[in-house]
Amino acid sequence: LDVAAVAAVLLDADPARSSAVADACGWSRSDWCRVVVFLVALHDLGKFSRAFQAKSESAWPKAALGPYRVAPADPHDAVGMQLAREPAVWDALAAPFAEWDPAEVALLLQAVTGHHGRPAAADGGRLRANVACGVCTQAASAFVEEITPILSPPALDVAQATPRALALASWWLAGLTVLCDWLGSAQRWFPYRGDRPLVSLEAYWQEEALPQARRAVAASGLLACPVSAPRGVAALRPELAAP
Repeated sequence: LDVAAVAAVLLDADPARSSAVADACGWSRSDWCRVVVFLVALHDLGKFSRAFQAKSESAWPKAALGPYRVAPADPHDAVGMQLAREPAVWDALAAPFAEWDPAEVALLLQAVTGHHGRPAAADGGRLRANVACGVCTQAASAFVEEITPILSPPALDVAQATPRALALASWWLAGLTVLCDWLGSAQRWFPYRGDRPLVSLEAYWQEEALPQARRAVAASGLLACPVSAPRGVAALRPELAAP
């Protein structure tokens, strides 16, 4: 949610980032941006896996996954795409894509789950139980179901979006997700908070993720500088009598 909040702040502060893509696909910029924030929130689905949770034995969720066991070191970006293709998760994330072909949805999911350098395989591959068991799939689908009413992604009409336009959208989305992931992962602005109980994802989104994202974006230097008032050449080169 931290990374999705960065996306929301960046898109709100700089409409030009998203207008070209929305126009090319025949969508309103507002609808496209809301779907983008929802998609970016799915970028780390692969962390709902035994493989990722096993990276830290001290943080292993024993109550959910049982005794600690070392799991295969599958990258969480590839596992994220595999989890997304699981029926329960796929159904949970389908709200904005009611009329879409699964391959078109996968194009955008590849862009966000593949945020560590390359798109995940489109078919996702088979999800192995020792990488992500049924409990992991349930956790991933529960997360998607909980964030959907918080982020309220609208349905996007894909009828006017050509394959070229969807390709443009996927490349743009991939770049934005990488940028937001770097910023949203910085402990300088988004410190770990495991010592405090989480009231709800909605409360975290409104009270912590968005305010922290606004501070992070403002401090990052990623936004365009405001244009200064006209001052003329003489203010820049006072030694010149005339340009």
